[in-house]
Amino acid sequence: MIIEFKNTAGEVQDWVIGYIRSKLTQLHKKHREISRAQVCLQSTSEVCDNGKVCEINLTTDAGPIFFCSTAKTYEAAARETIVELDKRIEEKQIGKNPGLPDELPNAIS
Repeated sequence: MIIEFKNTAGEVQDWVIGYIRSKLTQLHKKHREISRAQVCLQSTSEVCDNGKVCEINLTTDAGPIFFCSTAKTYEAAARETIVELDKRIEEKQIGKNPGLPDELPNAIS
């Protein structure tokens, strides 16, 4: 999986990027259909406590999945975003693999 980061220069600490990379790698191990992750970290210009934004766009076999969170820290925003992306991937997989039907048609003629 390819992971790309776009962030405000110098504002995001290296350990936060490492944390996000680690979590996305774990997500990829769980959902092998993820081929790319684009991460954008930025702070909002608004004056408020929740000014750190984490946007993640995943490219999967089933199509793109995007989520964005705002929190007090980049780590909290990233955690919330990754948890929500995991849920969305699970939802797409359920729709993709409905399982066997309750009744099979009789194929004997």
